Amino acid sequence: TTAIDWAGNKSTSSNYYRFDNAKPNISITRTAYNKYKWTADDKYSGFVYSGLNGHVDNKNSATPTSGWTGGATATGTVTITTAGTYYTHIRDNATNTNKASIAAYTVTRSQGTGTTLTTKFESSNGTAFTNNPVVLNGTPIYITGKLSAGYGSLVLKYGGTTITSGTTKNVSGNVTISSSATKCPAGKWNDGTHATCQNCPQGYTSDAGATAQNKCYINVDAAKRKTTATGTATTSCGTGYYKAAHKSYYGDSDSCNHCPSGYRDGAATSVRSNCKKSVRCGYHVATARRSETKCGAGKYRTAHTVKYGDTSNCSSCGSGKTSNAGSCSSSNCRTATTHIRLCRRGNTCIDCTYTCHYALPFGTEFDAVSSGNDWKIKGGAYDGCRVSKNCVGATECSAAQCPDL
Repeated sequence: TTAIDWAGNKSTSSNYYRFDNAKPNISITRTAYNKYKWTADDKYSGFVYSGLNGHVDNKNSATPTSGWTGGATATGTVTITTAGTYYTHIRDNATNTNKASIAAYTVTRSQGTGTTLTTKFESSNGTAFTNNPVVLNGTPIYITGKLSAGYGSLVLKYGGTTITSGTTKNVSGNVTISSSATKCPAGKWNDGTHATCQNCPQGYTSDAGATAQNKCYINVDAAKRKTTATGTATTSCGTGYYKAAHKSYYGDSDSCNHCPSGYRDGAATSVRSNCKKSVRCGYHVATARRSETKCGAGKYRTAHTVKYGDTSNCSSCGSGKTSNAGSCSSSNCRTATTHIRLCRRGNTCIDCTYTCHYALPFGTEFDAVSSGNDWKIKGGAYDGCRVSKNCVGATECSAAQCPDL
């Protein structure tokens, strides 16, 4: 400051700040979603006043009474962490003060079931975030959404406003960004590449939330199969096969299961345990899943079928009756008698225990009933045979030559 007296004398002083009553200038610029830069000076129309003398960064609008730092520093960067209004206060050498502020807001993400919500700072090339960050006012948020498989009808919202995928919004307050979708109902599907759920092929249905066309199916009855991979017609499995009731999916081939070997005589059925084998008369299945066995003497069995895993029994002729092994019905049963072993001599058979006075025709049967020394021919009179201790001939008295009758 220069002063001139009445005589023209000049005096200069550098303590001009004593006459500075103008506030210093300050401005704030956002440099990132969570950072801002402040810039200050003590100029007016290019004239420098007293100069800067400190600053304070805080969240209080009132002029600080202490904590001034930085001296003549004219710029600085502040990183924010919580929501609220941030202030930078500036002071000059004449103790004039000024301030600038910027607000910070919370961005809340809400990703709904069946969707993928993507949010990025600044632009589509920005850094993605999945938390609920605090950002400075004016921060651009790039928003996209995608459907998950099994869902359709994506809805994106910025606050209460519905937006399209790929929208950028500048934050100006606390806000919730949300995504939602609807699960595909029965009869529809979506693999995530369609905006809406797609109909199953005609004649096919699906469970709710189907994720692909090959999740569509038809219900096929037991003992049947689908005839083509993409058709709806069905046919019987056929004799010797089984198949449970099932879902046959679109594009899948459908086949029946072969019954176990030896058990392929029954009509098509639903489960393996219903597979059957035909058992001829005079036989039965003594052990499950094994070959048939001939019924013994004194028993019989008609022809029948046996399920896989089951057994069957022969019927007894009853007390006092017998039958030949492998008999087919009760008509083969007869009254039991004790037959004498006969052996062959020429064209006749003789008793190995008793010597007859005369030979009897081959095949003659004797009842085990005697009167004295005589044995009665079966159904006839006593034949007059006499008791003897010796057989006619050892080589002629074998079961192979003359078996029991």
